[in-house]
Amino acid sequence: METLDGGFVKVTTPIGLGISAFGGAPVEYSILDNTKGGDSLYGGRIFFARSGFVELGASYLKEEGPFQGEDRELYGGDLWLRVAGPVELTGQAVYNRSVREMASQRYAVRIVPGATFDISAGYESYTYKGLFQTTLNPAFVFPSADNNDKVRTFFGIVDWAFVPGWTLEVAAKNIRHDKADPGDANRGEVGLRYTYNGKKDVAGLSAGIVSADQEKNEYQEYRGFATYSPSKFRLALDALTQQYKRAIDGKKNAYQVVASAGYRLLDALQVSGDLTYTQSPNFQKDYAGLIRASLELGTSTGGKK
Repeated sequence: METLDGGFVKVTTPIGLGISAFGGAPVEYSILDNTKGGDSLYGGRIFFARSGFVELGASYLKEEGPFQGEDRELYGGDLWLRVAGPVELTGQAVYNRSVREMASQRYAVRIVPGATFDISAGYESYTYKGLFQTTLNPAFVFPSADNNDKVRTFFGIVDWAFVPGWTLEVAAKNIRHDKADPGDANRGEVGLRYTYNGKKDVAGLSAGIVSADQEKNEYQEYRGFATYSPSKFRLALDALTQQYKRAIDGKKNAYQVVASAGYRLLDALQVSGDLTYTQSPNFQKDYAGLIRASLELGTSTGGKK
């Protein structure tokens, strides 16, 4: 995910053809000597969407700056397709021209056999060198992280709406690294969600556990979240903690809390903001803020992605 100080615009025509563009200064802060973040970040996407049937897009991103090497330049393609009534296919691929390799790929199938079950399964892969920009934190410098590592993931998710308003989610993921360090890992997760306020809001709890080839990569994760939308306001709170099996730099816990608030000034104009607090072995205390203004001048088409 890219974070920048800038703007975004999207236009969709009545026949389903559309274009979006963004640009600005990337929000990056380096704590390494002789390493700086990017100066500018911009790109766009052209697409065709037929509501409920297909959405096909091609994208471009470029980040310019005083990096160790070339500017980051990415080309991407994405597809959402409803094959039959309950079956959907999605695919996303990104090529990094700067390092001349596939940066990431993700393919998934989603089956919704009725109003009760929602089943998804898929595969994704990425390389550190292709997907990420120059390292700005020592936690991601070799030997802590190998820039030449490639990651492959197989995943499955089952949602079961066992009673109206309540959904049970079970998920599993197998993560494989090319490098022996960090090695492979398996993740299992179970969660419970409740929708309320006329299905405008949701609250939930989840718990996950990761077992890995190396003890230092094993941990338990707990998350709780809730939203509340009175009138023109929308409020959200999301809290997550990870408890490591083995201490990292003397710490066995990590915490992150995200608080969000939004207000709809007009039917087409909404302002919102996020405040994030993180405490972890890599960040003793870290605060991040984001402010947005969204102006909707038309309607878009396409399926759930």
